[in-house]
Amino acid sequence: MKAVGAAEALCREAQETQQLLQAAAAAMTGLEAAAQAEMAAMAELEARLRREAAEAEAERKLTPTRAEATATWRLCQLSQRMVDHLQVEMGTVQARLHEAQQ
Repeated sequence: MKAVGAAEALCREAQETQQLLQAAAAAMTGLEAAAQAEMAAMAELEARLRREAAEAEAERKLTPTRAEATATWRLCQLSQRMVDHLQVEMGTVQARLHEAQQ
């Protein structure tokens, strides 16, 4: 009888152990799924950060430097002075032409 009782106790312990192992396996599966989801989210974040970095780099390349902006401004000023000078010269030539015609 003692042997039967001991065997039944061992059987119950084996069943409990099996249930614990099944619960642990289910928990591991859940953890694995969560880890995969986290890895996918991290990959998506990394891709987004790379895109944003590429966009920022492209924008930086399009934005003129201070020296370029200053040089462009000076060129515009010089061009405007040349236009002003040519308008004065044209006025002088037109005045002389008008005088010559009279």
